[in-house]
Amino acid sequence: GLDIPGYERDAHNDYLQIWSETGIVGLLLFAVLVLSCLWKALRAQALRRNAMMRGMGFACTMAVIALAMHSTVDFSLQMPANSLLILLVLALGCLANHLPSAGGRRKRRSRKESAEEPPSAPAPVDRPEPGIV
Repeated sequence: GLDIPGYERDAHNDYLQIWSETGIVGLLLFAVLVLSCLWKALRAQALRRNAMMRGMGFACTMAVIALAMHSTVDFSLQMPANSLLILLVLALGCLANHLPSAGGRRKRRSRKESAEEPPSAPAPVDRPEPGIV
């Protein structure tokens, strides 16, 4: 390595580092990857009914926001373990939007089938007994 005072090999900003190594095309590809996974994680939070999938989307969203903020002042993506971790987080954000729920998909009934069945009675509500907290 060079022993020149004040010389730094890496930029202390991941965005500048990616831009200097790969150019504007590489930086844009990185941004598209991160933003598309972030979008899928946000969609999972908004549209999924399964709490686990919404939670995965929320966790991915928070991790991407933390990475985006931290990458402006540090070069944590230069460490392979951190890069693999963020790739795993991005993959989980995408999966939260696309994985089927734990119960699987229900068979969709036709309108005719659902019209023939009488409506079911509402389920009883569990209420605590008086005096029990």
